[in-house]
Amino acid sequence: QAKQAKEAVKAPAYAQATAGGIVIRDSLASAWRRVGLALDRTGFTVVKRDEASGSYEVRYVPASEAPAQKPGFFDRLFGGKEKAAQPMDMRIELRGQGEVSGMVITGADQQAVAKAQAVLLQDLQ
Repeated sequence: QAKQAKEAVKAPAYAQATAGGIVIRDSLASAWRRVGLALDRTGFTVVKRDEASGSYEVRYVPASEAPAQKPGFFDRLFGGKEKAAQPMDMRIELRGQGEVSGMVITGADQQAVAKAQAVLLQDLQ
């Protein structure tokens, strides 16, 4: 058991973050399936899937670290509502070569893209 634990520590992670996105140690077809499952598990709404081009069109609502702000007295009086996180439209592209695939997430808000990348990377581990 100790030998297996030592080998598990030495083995590189299934998915790793890089400056250009995420590198996945798997073929494109297998990475496509795993990313699709990760999207379903982590709360992304898949708008469109295109396996031929290796892309997903998704909508992501970033989880707020701070509790939602309650409206003040005048906001309640004049119809103000609690501010909710806005959904972000993103595109996820997968490219593969042999047993290594790359995943790039693009969107208008780079901060939300970074959060989405972190959520997916955590799920793919």
